[in-house]
Amino acid sequence: MRKFFNGLLMGILLSAAAFFFLGSTYLQQSRVRIQREADAKIAAMEITNTDDPRHLKLDLLELRDEEIKAELKQNSEIIRRKPRDIGDSEAGPDSDNRALSEIKGKFKADPKLLAYDISVNCAHGHVALIGTVSSVTDVGQAIAIALESGGVRDVTSTLQVKTVTNDTQTINP
Repeated sequence: MRKFFNGLLMGILLSAAAFFFLGSTYLQQSRVRIQREADAKIAAMEITNTDDPRHLKLDLLELRDEEIKAELKQNSEIIRRKPRDIGDSEAGPDSDNRALSEIKGKFKADPKLLAYDISVNCAHGHVALIGTVSSVTDVGQAIAIALESGGVRDVTSTLQVKTVTNDTQTINP
């Protein structure tokens, strides 16, 4: 009887060790495969459309006008994460400051986004965009610009779309 329990215990320990080893290997292979697929999509996007690469990035990040409108209506915020951010780099105060400077510089370089009051905050690679813009397309463009910046892991946007009609302003969710 004692041999039976020793064998059972040994079998359980070996099974647990095999499950742990094979399970972690499978997860790592899945992460690598997903990363390669995302990199291939980004590379294909950059090569195939030299006329308007930002349009393809908006499509890849699911930042089309219809998707933004639906998310703003449902949640009043939009969250997007970089495909290769898992364990990509260390986030800290220096990288946050660099990301803030880069994002603000890109906003100033874009004549359309320069006109808007967009507040940018960054903590540990997580960027928050707050303010108002005049179109849903501008929301998507601001998110895409922020995601392109180095040190950024994800972007949460609570940008509101403000429309101007005959001396009155309304904010659309």
